Amino acid sequence: MTSAVVLLLLMTVGLFELAPRYEPTGPALLRNGCFKEGLKEWTVHGAKGTATVSSGVVVLESRDPSRSVGIRQELPAIPGQQTLMLEVEASTEGVRQGAKSWHDARIYIVGRNAEGKSLWETHRIATHLIGDNAWRRYSGAFPVTENVKEVMVAAQLIRTTGIMKLRNLRLYPVKERATFRVAVYVLLAAWAVTLAGIGGYLLCAIGSTPVRGLVAVVTLGIVAGALIPGPVKQELLTSVWREYEHLLQAMAGYSPEISGLNWSGPEYLYLNTSQIAHFALFFALAGLAHFAWRAGGRAFQLLSLLLFGAVTEALQYFVSGRQATVQDWLFDAGGILLAFALLSISGIRRNVPAAGQKGLRR
Repeated sequence: MTSAVVLLLLMTVGLFELAPRYEPTGPALLRNGCFKEGLKEWTVHGAKGTATVSSGVVVLESRDPSRSVGIRQELPAIPGQQTLMLEVEASTEGVRQGAKSWHDARIYIVGRNAEGKSLWETHRIATHLIGDNAWRRYSGAFPVTENVKEVMVAAQLIRTTGIMKLRNLRLYPVKERATFRVAVYVLLAAWAVTLAGIGGYLLCAIGSTPVRGLVAVVTLGIVAGALIPGPVKQELLTSVWREYEHLLQAMAGYSPEISGLNWSGPEYLYLNTSQIAHFALFFALAGLAHFAWRAGGRAFQLLSLLLFGAVTEALQYFVSGRQATVQDWLFDAGGILLAFALLSISGIRRNVPAAGQKGLRR
């Protein structure tokens, strides 16, 4: 079973990262995307001299971490265009991470509604970079929803310092290849069968221990979080942040120190709350599994949990508006490893494997 999971992971990553997914259906939409006419058709944000063009290369430079500099262009969303592809070649020099995780160099596209409000739950990032990066091509697909009446393409140094260079910025309509869609359906069917088998095995491995229900709740919570579509997740997070702000504002009346906190989506130690949630949920799952899981040794349990984290990331390839990232899996792994380390140091013993129990090694 373990080998089947690893094979499916490799096939899923290979399909979505390496196989050609889209084919063009129309001409390029950006005006002066090659910058042969300088910054004509583009709106520049920032002090004079922070955005320059030479031989078709745009250079954005910032020395003030409290401000953002960049260029942008707005385009009407053409009816019938379901997906737009954003492509760009970019490099960076000395870009430093800002006070927030999203304070960096990035190139993105975002939709706007009829009132001109940016719909950030729809945005797609072609790339976001820090440090020094050599020239490389980046791309990102943007699904055009019914409420998107206009799209904005932007390249920015967002409250950070350094230099970003870009060239050959393109936006054009695409459609998904039929062969790619067939491959997706085949993989989904294979995942469904494999996960059903794993679920049945885990029910037997956990048995009827007192923490079985907690393990099930945490596991289902992780899977549900991975399968929520991007726009729905963004709406939920927006609601949570709004209540978070109301709570802090109410508490500020009792404690003056709270009034100095940042009222935006909370971050701690340069980590956003999504990353913290990844770490905390897998820390809890690993701790609970230690007491509930009767099958396999510690090494096998560790491998199984790490694979489960990888599976939840890979499944996001199939969900609209979500993106699988190695960084999120590393936070999953961090929570698992910390739980195992603490349990090992504490000397707390887990349940003895039941007689006849066999692992997933077959």
